[in-house]
Amino acid sequence: TSSTAIGRREPDGRLEVTSPFVSVGDDAGGGRLRTVLGDRVELSPGCGFLLLDRADRVVKVGEKRLSLPEMERAVAAHASVDEAALLVLEAAGERRVHAVVAPSPAGQALLERGGRRVLRSALAQHLAESFDPVLLPRAWRFVDALPRDAQDKVPHAALRALFADRPALRPTAPTCRYGRAQGCR
Repeated sequence: TSSTAIGRREPDGRLEVTSPFVSVGDDAGGGRLRTVLGDRVELSPGCGFLLLDRADRVVKVGEKRLSLPEMERAVAAHASVDEAALLVLEAAGERRVHAVVAPSPAGQALLERGGRRVLRSALAQHLAESFDPVLLPRAWRFVDALPRDAQDKVPHAALRALFADRPALRPTAPTCRYGRAQGCR
């Protein structure tokens, strides 16, 4: 058949498209082209997919693009940081950058003297020199060491779990105290 097929490439979950309608170079549609895109997806039952995020870790926050690895390097360059990892999560109905930081001995001393707020403020001020304010991390977790798996990689799920206790800043859908009789839908 000459239909287009979509799939999810493992292990990174990137969208894979196979189509006879796309050609590269001298192949004017004579064959089927398989393309792996930079977006991660979750396949839906039937023939659709849910767009998750970028596999290359370039994300869009507040209508601006951010390279998470670039910001991670900037955080890690601060004297108070041994290593850092960033992720984007929904908070208050918007996509926000969240930071997990393993403080250096100097950072640990700053934490003991001034607390989390002082270290968080110092790191945010450091990042504000290079990044738009909308891109700065809104939530911070300070840990002894970044969580790592058997391959010495920092699993996204382990980072996300560090923010699982974060309460929603506002409800995602309005609630109605009075029911339909009072004009609520």
